[in-house]
Amino acid sequence: MHISRLSKFLVLVAFTSSLYAQTPNPYRNVGWAKLPDGRTWGAVADLDVAPDGEHIWADVRCDATAPERFGNECVDSNLDSILKFNSNGEVVESFGGGMFIWPHGIDVDSEGNVYVTDGVSDNSIPDGDQRERIFVGDRSNNRLQLFDQDGNYINSWTQFGRPSGIFFDEHDRIYVADSESDVEQNPGWKMGIRIGDANLGWVHEFVLYAPGDPFVIMGTGAEFVTVDATGNMYSGEPVPRNLQKYRRVRP
Repeated sequence: MHISRLSKFLVLVAFTSSLYAQTPNPYRNVGWAKLPDGRTWGAVADLDVAPDGEHIWADVRCDATAPERFGNECVDSNLDSILKFNSNGEVVESFGGGMFIWPHGIDVDSEGNVYVTDGVSDNSIPDGDQRERIFVGDRSNNRLQLFDQDGNYINSWTQFGRPSGIFFDEHDRIYVADSESDVEQNPGWKMGIRIGDANLGWVHEFVLYAPGDPFVIMGTGAEFVTVDATGNMYSGEPVPRNLQKYRRVRP
């Protein structure tokens, strides 16, 4: 019996839709972050939690007037692009005015020092788990790649969609942001944040990016993710220019 490509595609879509329907979402969107003095949002890039487990540091690219501008939003701006938010979503500290061209990655160490990368390759956003493995979000190939501390290849995981940002919490969970799954780049998958077991890679939860349009090929969802000490999740969404908070409503 001959099965057309369209029929195979429809079967795949039906299967993945059923799969997502069975994957619980323990989070709800929360209106949260605010910028001071009437400042409008530039693209939101990476973010991380401060050592107190409460405050959130975020890259907010400076230019907010030209939606088509990409790759150099801060080159001619004196706006601070590195912002610290309290639990109410208010900016309590900032720096970086005139220091960056395109702030992309951010990390905060145990002493509160903030590290920022300027224009990191968008297909190589590394992070590490408690086993000292290095994870690389290789979204152009729809996979996470795992390496040891010497750079030796361990494995590839393809169950996290088209991955970009990665975060590990103290409960050995991995959070992976997927902003680019669509009908062309990763058909049959949906944009959102997948949460799973950092040891074995099983995906247990999925937070759908509800506004995502699979027919828009520009990465409209969450590209970066972090989680605070109480389990609230935060995502950086560059194209929508949004810093989104998700409150965990189920254990």
